[in-house]
Amino acid sequence: MDRPTGQLIGEGEAENASLEERKAVLPPYALFFFLGILFLAIYFIIAQRFNYFFIAELDYLGNPYLNFFFSSIQLSSLVLKLIILLPAAFFLAVGLTAKSNLGSISRVLNQKYLLIALCAIALIIFILTINLVLQKTEVTDDEATFDLQAKILLKGKLYVTPPVKNSFNNIFVLRNDKFTGQYQFGHPLVLAIGMALGSPYVCIVLFGILYIVLINKISLLLFKEKRLAALGSLLVCLSPFFFLTGSTRLTHTTSAFFLYLFLYLFLIITKRKDRKIDYLLAFVAGISAGYAFNVRPLTALAFLIPLAIFGLLQLLKYKKPVFLKYCLMSLGFLFFIMLTLGYNKAITGHYLTFPYLAYNPLEKPGFHALAGGGSHSLANGFFNLGINIIKLNISLFGFAYSLAFLAFLLITRPKLTGDKLFLSIIGVFSFLYLFYHGMGVSDTGPVYCYELIGILVILSSRAIFKMADLIRDRWSKAKSFLSSFLLLSFIFAGVTYDLEKSVQLRMLTSAIREPYVKIEAAGVHNAVVFIQSMPNKGFVYGYRNNSPDFDNDVILCRLLNPEDNIRVMDHFPNRKYYVLRYNKSIEESELVQMDSQQLLELGQRKK
Repeated sequence: MDRPTGQLIGEGEAENASLEERKAVLPPYALFFFLGILFLAIYFIIAQRFNYFFIAELDYLGNPYLNFFFSSIQLSSLVLKLIILLPAAFFLAVGLTAKSNLGSISRVLNQKYLLIALCAIALIIFILTINLVLQKTEVTDDEATFDLQAKILLKGKLYVTPPVKNSFNNIFVLRNDKFTGQYQFGHPLVLAIGMALGSPYVCIVLFGILYIVLINKISLLLFKEKRLAALGSLLVCLSPFFFLTGSTRLTHTTSAFFLYLFLYLFLIITKRKDRKIDYLLAFVAGISAGYAFNVRPLTALAFLIPLAIFGLLQLLKYKKPVFLKYCLMSLGFLFFIMLTLGYNKAITGHYLTFPYLAYNPLEKPGFHALAGGGSHSLANGFFNLGINIIKLNISLFGFAYSLAFLAFLLITRPKLTGDKLFLSIIGVFSFLYLFYHGMGVSDTGPVYCYELIGILVILSSRAIFKMADLIRDRWSKAKSFLSSFLLLSFIFAGVTYDLEKSVQLRMLTSAIREPYVKIEAAGVHNAVVFIQSMPNKGFVYGYRNNSPDFDNDVILCRLLNPEDNIRVMDHFPNRKYYVLRYNKSIEESELVQMDSQQLLELGQRKK
């Protein structure tokens, strides 16, 4: 063998031996392990000083606007996760890959019954989250309102009349003789079906599981790769945002289910050859789109506009075979729109006046004055969008670079039709929500983005495989590294962000349900409880609504002036009367029994 010029015989062998000795003393992977463990230790040392980022104070009232949605401790948590946990995951993943080839994620994705297993796991997580984390408790006043509307629908009615007009006024409940919530009937109907089956969560959990299945099927239709579809389903099952928001009684799971059902059926009838069943599927697709619009109109428009443009292009290309399907789809959509407008007429007296506009005329999208003072502007819209992107970047997967995969996909070329379709939906969604003044309740994550989860996990899956292909030419163990990096990222997310949010939400729901636990613990029966003040924890400012017949064992109402209080007592005679008020000094509710005279005197002082 030829030697380089000037190299002595045996010199190369000595250098190689020296190199081997150094490797034996400190293998390359040991250095990466050391760095990874060092960063991990630094994180937990700092996190301990911040009480592991658990939010101790849940009173949101009076905080500045930015802190209202993003406290300083949450911001500290985000930054530390980004600059410390990200390097820790990277170094440990490199060390694991250098030490041994753990194999790629494809081994998991190729499992035959993976989707069934994921759905079973999701069912268990939903049950645990609903019962142990959220404690079957509302985190918003919206949920209490949906419950009221669902119970009214179960009575076969659209609204009821309160026995005393002012005393039962509540958040998001119309203040007139048509006593019902400010929302359309779509989501309350879903809760009502669940209630009839034993729990309002039945359909919510079912829709959440079907959401996982639809994500898999849509990905398979668009990209025709089983591993990609399986990865999307796996990623959504690892999303804390998916489970925490999906375990509430908010509208987003219902909205997401019908939007993705529409998307799935839409792709079927436009991508495959003509079949008779497709005409029925087209009508069902239209119903699904109309239902989604009924539940969340602005979100539905964000999805439907890009798909309508895509459908128009398909119509110009295929003409006759697609035309009749689109007519039936439009017919299904218009049918449900007519039901929506009819409900408006029944509740507000006008076809185009939605109940939420009757409750608050300034709730409509646009740049205008707001009910609580101030106004909404384009600058506020971009601010809201920015905060939601920051929150989504950590809540989607639980680590502070959740959107990194989407960013990678944006800068790579070429993009497939499915990529362009999904990116256009994200773009239209972001644009339309610039016109809405709120950014949504953030306790479980940026809830207005919930319907984007399916799109985001599919695009993230695409990006992960593209990353593997890009670096595979330079490093044979690329797939093994990505598998290790993702595995470590989700493990770190589970013991940091997921745990933080679970503890915070359990603490929040414990505070929200505290007044009702107090009433139950006191053994109160056949009573009227006048609400003087509530804990005002989180975004729940009202109280739980009574049954539509107002026949509860314990009736809840507001403590108002003597005249209204007398009307309540006259309507509910032969009952015990109590006053419930929150004592901030001891952070507990106080339940005090009073006679009619004491109530009148208290009402007079309140007046």
